[in-house]
Amino acid sequence: MKILKIVLLSSLLLAAASVDIKAQHTVDLQVFQPLPEIDLSAFIYTNDISGLPRIMCFLINPKGDQVVLELNIEWQPANGVSFQELLSVVTNPFTARDFCNDEFGSSDISIAQSTSNQTAIEELRRSGRPTGKFRINVNIQGGGDGDSEIIEFSNPAQNFVILTPESGSSHDIGAVLASWEDIAGASSYKVKVAERSSPTQSLDDAIESGNPYVDADVGLVTVANLRTLLQREWVPGQEMVMQIEANIPGPDGGSKLFSNIVNFYLSDLTDGSVKMITMELTELLQLLDDGTGSDLLQDIIDNGVTLLGIRRSDGTPLTADEIMRLLDFLKNNTNTIIDLTVVN
Repeated sequence: MKILKIVLLSSLLLAAASVDIKAQHTVDLQVFQPLPEIDLSAFIYTNDISGLPRIMCFLINPKGDQVVLELNIEWQPANGVSFQELLSVVTNPFTARDFCNDEFGSSDISIAQSTSNQTAIEELRRSGRPTGKFRINVNIQGGGDGDSEIIEFSNPAQNFVILTPESGSSHDIGAVLASWEDIAGASSYKVKVAERSSPTQSLDDAIESGNPYVDADVGLVTVANLRTLLQREWVPGQEMVMQIEANIPGPDGGSKLFSNIVNFYLSDLTDGSVKMITMELTELLQLLDDGTGSDLLQDIIDNGVTLLGIRRSDGTPLTADEIMRLLDFLKNNTNTIIDLTVVN
């Protein structure tokens, strides 16, 4: 009887060990390299998305069981010394199989949880194309061997910078001067300008939206007046985005390099309207006998400070007519002004 107990115990231990071994899944990460250029959408995962660039695949073994995959992507800028989390993704349970990144969000591999570092993502967007290093960590939830690999974009100099307009700046609709860095070996530059429909729309989505305002090859010049390149008229109050494309001759059609993307606002403030608005502001400040805005009034009188524009809370600028009507209202309702602070 004692021997039988030992045999039964041994069988139970073997069965438990067998179950434990079966439950251990491994995931192998395969990244397609080299990746000199890749669209940022490859690193953004949401449900019901398709058409992403295929840059990596996940080989899961054994197959057929229900598993949950955890993916974490970290980014180290080209001149950085450490990695920072870019995004983290956890799937819903799915049947273990091999799949690639462009299948995330499909019917059987849906996303249960996704978090992202919007500050880092926005910094990447401003750079135009990914630069630096991306560390990709992947594992199966609940145990098993995971995998990790680093993608390095080792030639950040491929990206070039727009010099003007500066991001967030306002410009008169009659003349918006665009300038950018010269790229050695470029045969021509293409300027693209589109409207940003809302502050929540990404700069990438805005520049890729259809029906651009400017889509012109300008040859080898690195300075252009956007007003002369317009395909249709723009109006004050619009927020625009701009990107420059450099064409580099070479075999198989050569290659294209992209600048960062900048946003800017359109206004109708001419020299004459600026002087008129500044005069109206001066009169308003003189009506405030409690001393509110006295520092600004002194700056206008002594240093020639001018009012170049007023923006709404969402960042869009008021037109010259809207500014004049606002100042006129405030002159007739000075009691509505609670405080006025000059920030240096």
